[in-house]
Amino acid sequence: MRHILATVLLGGLAAAAAAQSTETRPGRDTAGSEEAAEEDISQCEWYDAASLPGIEVRDLAAAPGDALFLTGDAATAHGGAELVTLRSFDGGGTWEEVDRFVLPGGQDAGAHALEVDADGHLFVLGWSTIDGVPHALIRRSFAAGDPGTWETSEATWPWALLGALDSDGRGRVLLALGFAGPEGVGWRVLSSPRAVGSWRTDDLYQPELPGVTAAVPHDLEPADDGSVLLVGQLEGTPQRWVSRYLPGRWTALRGESREWTTVDLFELGSASYGLAAAAALPLRGGGAVVAGWGVGGGGADDYAWITRRTGPAMGSWVTDAFQLVPGLSAFALDGEATVGGALLLLGVAQHAEGWQLVLQRSEDSGVGWQEILVRGGIANSWSGELTVVEGVGLFVAATARGVTTVLACR
Repeated sequence: MRHILATVLLGGLAAAAAAQSTETRPGRDTAGSEEAAEEDISQCEWYDAASLPGIEVRDLAAAPGDALFLTGDAATAHGGAELVTLRSFDGGGTWEEVDRFVLPGGQDAGAHALEVDADGHLFVLGWSTIDGVPHALIRRSFAAGDPGTWETSEATWPWALLGALDSDGRGRVLLALGFAGPEGVGWRVLSSPRAVGSWRTDDLYQPELPGVTAAVPHDLEPADDGSVLLVGQLEGTPQRWVSRYLPGRWTALRGESREWTTVDLFELGSASYGLAAAAALPLRGGGAVVAGWGVGGGGADDYAWITRRTGPAMGSWVTDAFQLVPGLSAFALDGEATVGGALLLLGVAQHAEGWQLVLQRSEDSGVGWQEILVRGGIANSWSGELTVVEGVGLFVAATARGVTTVLACR
């Protein structure tokens, strides 16, 4: 999940075990599931698995066979960037480069999101510039990501606002891209079988709101029942976050209309700004948790780590806000759900000692959250990536001064 606009900077990495914290916020749930070893991640030992110089991580994902993939931007000698994807077979300890890409005629390229589908096929949402015009594109591999098997999608999208990527479990790749121009402001949800050939428009969202200057999708998450949740932000005054929802296949089976609808259009207040929904977590049995950040405004300039949760009817929403230290900014950036049903959120939060990388877990569908990692040395407030390899462990990647560090929890 996804995959925000900049990079967390981790500096001065100390021993992971010494930096670990399992402190729980007052008034929040501290219960943990002990039903399966793969769920008992709150007591794991964190360690630095690898250091990757010259790469800024944009996404991290697990593939069948316990392979890990990392995609990001690789610095070039002329000060630009190339899209690069790496693979690890040993829990993030050693990495091999499997794809490095610049579109022919392009000046620079970079990565944005990474998806591994149910069949082990890999897809990277990236970008490249041609004559100064940014183009969104897909890199894909149908051979487990092996070097030499990567190719570029037939379609590219000029001036697209990135973006979200996933797959539906039935072979279709789902892509969300924003747009702003003569055709208006909004985003499109597109799909294509294995990202090959033409793309079908599944949803066209153009908010009829005054002052909206851009619509930026951030995370797109299909569920097993065929429902899809897409979250993002609307630029303007005030800024808003938005959640769009496609009901599951049972809707059509009952003869009801199966259409995309806006289920949450949220603003902190008339003076709020910097508001964005960054991570979508569909819940078992229906409902969802959405996480992001925003500033209340009205004289306040500190960001809050915000979660919104709703039940199966996707109706009323409950809002919670978190800061590690009251009055100091915090951002929720990425999220995952485990097979056992636990929810994980990764973000950053300011502290008197500097920025902290924070990982939270919830065992009760987002009502209570426990900090299972608080890691110092953060110098920038904008991104971190995590993935769960069931039965193996939890992995976090972040970048410090042009060097990506992969943290592992076994």
